[in-house]
Amino acid sequence: MQKTDFPFEVLIHDDASHDGTTEIVREYAEKYPKIFVPFYEEENQFGKTDFCRDILFPKIRGKFVALCEGDDFWTDELKLQKQVNILEEYQKCTVCFHYTKVHWEDSIIDDFIIPDKKIISNKKIFNINDLLKENFIATSSVMYRWRFNNNLSLIPKNLIPGDWYLHLLHAQIGDIYFIDDIMSVYRKHRNGIWFGAEESEQWFKKFGIPYIRFYKEAENQFKYSFYAKRKSIAMQSCAIAEKNNDNEWIKNIYEISGVSPESLLLLYLKIIMLKILTPFIRGKKRIDIQILKKSIKNCINIKRGISN
Repeated sequence: MQKTDFPFEVLIHDDASHDGTTEIVREYAEKYPKIFVPFYEEENQFGKTDFCRDILFPKIRGKFVALCEGDDFWTDELKLQKQVNILEEYQKCTVCFHYTKVHWEDSIIDDFIIPDKKIISNKKIFNINDLLKENFIATSSVMYRWRFNNNLSLIPKNLIPGDWYLHLLHAQIGDIYFIDDIMSVYRKHRNGIWFGAEESEQWFKKFGIPYIRFYKEAENQFKYSFYAKRKSIAMQSCAIAEKNNDNEWIKNIYEISGVSPESLLLLYLKIIMLKILTPFIRGKKRIDIQILKKSIKNCINIKRGISN
């Protein structure tokens, strides 16, 4: 549906789909061979290789790159044109994004728009310092002035969220421009990577270490401290590993997180102290503590489960 005054190509990685996707991709690749560049897998590669970094990204030839994951879709036929126009006009910008509608497939939550308008706050230009505080750019909304035509070594393997890391790498060398339009949909469902994130034992088993790796790599690359977050995720992962008597997993957590067992114990004791002291604290510090308590509530519950 995209209407542009420039040529573009669509790189597609089909990860051994069993739902008819492969046939649809082949149909479009045969019908529009100058646009669609497909890559097919005989076996599912999720978790085995970083197919974006190793398969798709080396094939990129364009000046600008937009992302759209399999669950998501674009809703504005001028999306690409609008974003290219902005990046051509604002040469200091290396990232462009817009509002995205979040839609839950089973309607357990009503549709809503991200990022929150409080984050945007009538701004059009953001920078890496804004983005380091939180990821406010939906994957389906982003377009980059691609910086990796010759060298992909800056992109680490096996971490999540990979999109946030890519946003940061591009924001590292330029500004971020926001377009006040809703031009894509982020479709969420129970089989998605972020369903049960930082809550379910299954999620920590599958994604705990790649999540810790993200914060460790981001600290090294962008010189910004994510230590508290890294320690919290490490503690929760360790608690689950202890529950399952998985010593190898515990060892990997310590090695990758750079967090010692002693510091994890101190964090847990700090949590207990904050629970006791919160009623006696007022003002902003009380609010900060409430946020900290909320973020590690799951960790406390896991610890209780181990004790029981």
